[in-house]
Amino acid sequence: MTTYVFESKYTRGEVERTCPVCGGRFLAKAPKQTYCSTACKRKAIGKRIGRIGTREQCPECSRSFIVRASNQTYCSEKCRNKARGRRYYYERGGKEKMHDRAMTPRGKMLARMNARRKRERDKLRQIEIVERTRPLVKCEFCGELFGQGKSTQRFCSDQCRKKAWSSRNEDKVKAQQKRRYEEHRDEVLARRRERYWSNVEQSRRVKRIKYEARKMESEVD
Repeated sequence: MTTYVFESKYTRGEVERTCPVCGGRFLAKAPKQTYCSTACKRKAIGKRIGRIGTREQCPECSRSFIVRASNQTYCSEKCRNKARGRRYYYERGGKEKMHDRAMTPRGKMLARMNARRKRERDKLRQIEIVERTRPLVKCEFCGELFGQGKSTQRFCSDQCRKKAWSSRNEDKVKAQQKRRYEEHRDEVLARRRERYWSNVEQSRRVKRIKYEARKMESEVD
């Protein structure tokens, strides 16, 4: 049973919930808080991430599919939309309400707005489908799985690609570093001298302060 605790209008309402990981009861301080602690949240996230790449059964069409994301439940957008429509549209009697609402001028305006939003969502879903249907490939440098955009893509990011190139061409990298050092040798040496003498002056200043402090203590004694 859910228990709501409201102390005053200036304090937050706390809801008593059950943690899905450990099964313990706790007071949720935020409306979207699901877990009792950070440890339980990390365990749940680890379980969801571990689902990526495994094969599961779609609860809508009972077909098996490969999980591409940690929050994926259905095999396709079609099955997800079917389940969502049955859950939020038909069971709550939304069909009759939408029909009555569409007869008014405001309802027609809302229908046009919803149609425009639906077109925008369809475009985003097409992009999402293209991204999710990319084959999962292991990065040749770090070993992590990533969606392959091209058939020739071997690394998950530009950083891994540059590191792999540097590891393969160590002689070239050293030659470039040596050439840059020779080009800017005077500037590098000047910065080193400046840093050295600044450290020396600072150490001398500290020694002088300590000497004066000891001298004052000896005079007081």
